[in-house]
Parts: sequence; C-alpha cells; structure tokens
Amino acid sequence: MFLPRCFLAMMLIAGFACPLSAQQVDLDKLNQQALEAVPYGLGYQPCDQMPNTIAVIECVGQKTDAWDNRLNAVYGQLRSRLKEWGRQDQVIRLRDAQRAWIAYRDQNCAYYAHVGGSIGRIEAAECLRSMTAARAIELERALLN
Repeated sequence: MFLPRCFLAMMLIAGFACPLSAQQVDLDKLNQQALEAVPYGLGYQPCDQMPNTIAVIECVGQKTDAWDNRLNAVYGQLRSRLKEWGRQDQVIRLRDAQRAWIAYRDQNCAYYAHVGGSIGRIEAAECLRSMTAARAIELERALLN
C-alpha cells in the first residue's frame, strides 16, 4: 500500500500528473449547461419577465429554436461519427430513438397545451424548450464518449 501512494506522490511532485482532458472540461461545461434544461430553470430566464403571455411564449419559442438547432447539429455529428466507425446498426438505433423521442416530446408537451387557459400555452412552450435542451445535452455527452 505504501508503494502505490509513494509512487503517486512522486508522480505529482515530478509533474507527471495529467491535466484535465478536453473531454473532461467539455463534460463539466455540459453539466453546467444542464441547469438550463430544467423546466422553469435558468434557461427559462428572462422569459419569466415578459409583460404578457404572448411575449413569454415568443421568448421561450426563440430559446427552443436555438436548442433545436443545437440538437440537429449534434445529431448530425453523432450520425457521421457512427458512420465513420462503420456502426450502421447504431446509426439505425439512433435514428429510431430520435424519432421515438420526438413523438414522445410532442405528445408530452401537447398534454400541457390542453391544460387550459394561458398557463397551458406557457407550460407547453416551456415543455418543448426544456425537453429539447435536455436531449441536445444528452446527445452532446454521447458524442464525447
């Protein structure tokens, strides 16, 4: 037990310890960004300060569009990487999973839209934003692995 600790201490003193990899830094960044995907969390701001329902929905919609663009980009990158690796089976699984996820997201958020009143429209918009953000971050993590 003494030898491994001693060896590790010598490695650290000699400067042989590896710095955080770019992959670790990217994961840390993604973990921080995950807070934006929480419903009514950081990603919802500043939409909660808008003067009326229509403005809130438009604000959330713009954020959803940005996350959707990010999701589409990472989905394409992940598919390309899987193709490069000759993993056509995984390309098909990813495609099928993405289609199923889109159907689930749309049905799940439609439920909130029919809650009633203006709050239902805000709930549905926020559902789309937070779910899209979470999926984009999920695929970005998969791309790093």
